[in-house]
Amino acid sequence: MFYKDLSGDIITEQNIHPLDVMSWIMNVLLLVQLGPRAKVRTEIGDCWDYFTLVFEYKNNIGISFSSRQFKGHGTSGGIRNRMFGTKGVFEAEYGNKVMIRGENFYAGGSTQTIYKDGTVRNVETFYKNVTEGNFENPTVAPSVQSNLITIMGRTAAYEGRCVKWDETIKSDVRLEADLKGFKA
Repeated sequence: MFYKDLSGDIITEQNIHPLDVMSWIMNVLLLVQLGPRAKVRTEIGDCWDYFTLVFEYKNNIGISFSSRQFKGHGTSGGIRNRMFGTKGVFEAEYGNKVMIRGENFYAGGSTQTIYKDGTVRNVETFYKNVTEGNFENPTVAPSVQSNLITIMGRTAAYEGRCVKWDETIKSDVRLEADLKGFKA
């Protein structure tokens, strides 16, 4: 997870989750603007320590995104979405509270067992589908879109420029891992 060529960097390995939620809510992504790299973690890997990006959607709606993968010094959680609208604020924290504050308050609920429950459900579904010969998978298209969003953000940050969705779709850039010396 600490090597870009193997994990896609933290934006793909970890940050795909909040970016996935952003994508579900906002739908059509137009472009992403850049963010810097801090050098906090130097003992292992070549992944960036944090990303700070702005994703732009239709109607000039901008969503700021930031992430870190180092000690938060008393801050809670690691994967959190907070989206501000004219009538309220949506908040979701992986493994914690999901709610809407504002005109149409929604107390939401807790996702404290999401990792365990999701893993168990996914393994059960996979087993059932394989043993019954069901190879349909409705999660493929949204998963591909989420991965492309992380690649788009990573490209903007690495290259220090704005990147458009169409450019990301057409790109043939690949991360190639050096596996010399790897024993299977």
